Amino acid sequence: MPRLQEPRGTVLTARRLIWQPVPNALSYRLTVFDSVGRAVFESETPDTVEIVPDSVRFTPGQSYFWKVEAQAEWGRWAPSALTPFVVKPVP
Repeated sequence: MPRLQEPRGTVLTARRLIWQPVPNALSYRLTVFDSVGRAVFESETPDTVEIVPDSVRFTPGQSYFWKVEAQAEWGRWAPSALTPFVVKPVP
């Protein structure tokens, strides 16, 4: 199961999603959800870092949640816990 590192809690920015590698993982699938459960960003990567494109806008003060699934073998995905974050409003 992937362990999510950033973003967590209240953050200044959420442009990089970082998680710990899973031994023997072939690929990772990640999803960021808004506060009502809509997917606002999805990606699949062999890496443990994903850069969120500038076209994805996180509203300051709004809650978001993200998860990563590791493909340990063909057709089998191990999910992380759903992890919340909030982008801090700029004063």
